[in-house]
Amino acid sequence: MPEMLRLLFALFVLVTFGVVAAPEVQAQKRTGLAIESFQITMGTLQNLRREGLPESLLLVLGTLKDRRFPAKNAFVAALGALSTTAQNPDETELILHYAGAERLRIRADEFSSDLNAGEALFRGNVHGWVSRENLEFTMLKLQINRLKEPLGERLTGAGAVWFRQWNRELNADYMVFQRGWQGKRRDSEFLNEQTLQLEGNVRLTTPRGSLRTHKLFADFLHHRAELEGLPTSEGRFRVEANLDLIALPEADEATELRLAGDPNVQRVIVQAYRAVLDADKGEAVFEGEVEMERTPEEMFVRAERIALHADKAQRLQLARAEQDVCLQQPGRVARAKRASFDELTKMIVLEGDAEVLSGQYYLRGNRINLFLEVNRGFAQGDETAPIEVTILMDESDTTPTSFSCR
Repeated sequence: MPEMLRLLFALFVLVTFGVVAAPEVQAQKRTGLAIESFQITMGTLQNLRREGLPESLLLVLGTLKDRRFPAKNAFVAALGALSTTAQNPDETELILHYAGAERLRIRADEFSSDLNAGEALFRGNVHGWVSRENLEFTMLKLQINRLKEPLGERLTGAGAVWFRQWNRELNADYMVFQRGWQGKRRDSEFLNEQTLQLEGNVRLTTPRGSLRTHKLFADFLHHRAELEGLPTSEGRFRVEANLDLIALPEADEATELRLAGDPNVQRVIVQAYRAVLDADKGEAVFEGEVEMERTPEEMFVRAERIALHADKAQRLQLARAEQDVCLQQPGRVARAKRASFDELTKMIVLEGDAEVLSGQYYLRGNRINLFLEVNRGFAQGDETAPIEVTILMDESDTTPTSFSCR
């Protein structure tokens, strides 16, 4: 689940927006910012790797990382002095493209700006690019504000908001991106706020997973996000994660496409009304009629609250479910007040009025330990409250109680 948050962070690396300067309020069809300098950044190297440049070239380009060149001629001269150089004009153009310090270019039907208010407004068929991030966006209205007290920037978009970066897409009806600085300088070391709000038909789609929700709030500095669905019977949000791809953070686009379409890869799908995702803690907490499904194991879990815990590599380690927990797998159904699912020991622990129906066995107890794999059966119960077992001798026998999770 932390991968969802990491994808959002990657998608919005673009946010170095500045207000387009104009001496007075005016309208025009097209506006943009020119490339003024060149700089190799980590993002530059990642984008060039995606474009297929050889690792030997990327390695020497890394020696120029974070050096700023004020003009194209100076940057090209520095490239020519490297021990390994671009082998053809196409490679050189790619390097210039992703190293150019162009921030933002926007087209719109109408444009106006007010320097005194620190505001720029774009209306009608707004279409923007951030070339070095390979990012494109469209919307009906975009407003950019530069704030003086306290020092900050705010970007507000409305109407069919759409972003695309590589093979990732984001949609929403409304968005607000805001960041602020402590003191008087817009330097990264003084950045103390960087947040994103999305509302209305929010959708994030990537080969590694997808997200559909009504509201999303992301705090980039604290690596935290909140999701909220609509308060209706069909209003829960939906998160899907491709676990096999998440375990391969350096996978290239071909690998992403192959695993995204593979029906045998491990996936987790979660639906709920509310969630908090904390990437630093490796934790995602879902609340409100939560349903979690894992494939291809066909495991289904329903509860009022489910917390997922991942390691630093974002591999799922533990899941805890609380309040009216129900678990269903092919050949087994169980319910309890609480349940935990341990990916390391491959065990499920049911606690509080636990019941299990598996094949010809019906079990009851205060605590029941199950193997994650259905065919391995169950382990043991609580030492102070042994398991009560009913063996169904033939198909005509009925269980003391019958239940289903779906």
